[in-house]
Amino acid sequence: MKEGYEDDPTAKQLLTELAVSSDNQKGYSLQDGVIRYQGRVWVGNNSTAQQHILTALHASGIRGHSGITATYARVKHLFAWPRMKQMVTTFVQHCQICQQAKPERIKSPGLLEPLTVPSQA
Repeated sequence: MKEGYEDDPTAKQLLTELAVSSDNQKGYSLQDGVIRYQGRVWVGNNSTAQQHILTALHASGIRGHSGITATYARVKHLFAWPRMKQMVTTFVQHCQICQQAKPERIKSPGLLEPLTVPSQA
């Protein structure tokens, strides 16, 4: 995480602000060189870290390939970054395993009913 902050201008600005005081009014804090937002780890705009986090929490062995809501709740509990919900939604919608294995959410058509036999041509 610390290495990812070097490439992110927003994270750099937060690091300089938090170096003066360990907390600010927006809910950010600095603990052991890691920025936290309301107690959660701040990832910032580090797309590599975001992809690793989403892969680990969406495709975990215990509750793997959950839907959008469950994956977002798991990620939000531990991490924070801008436009996180949009990224989780896109990630789950493009997951190849979910697209192949998840059932359709439409009502099945049911049994066919035979037509009556006509009495004339």
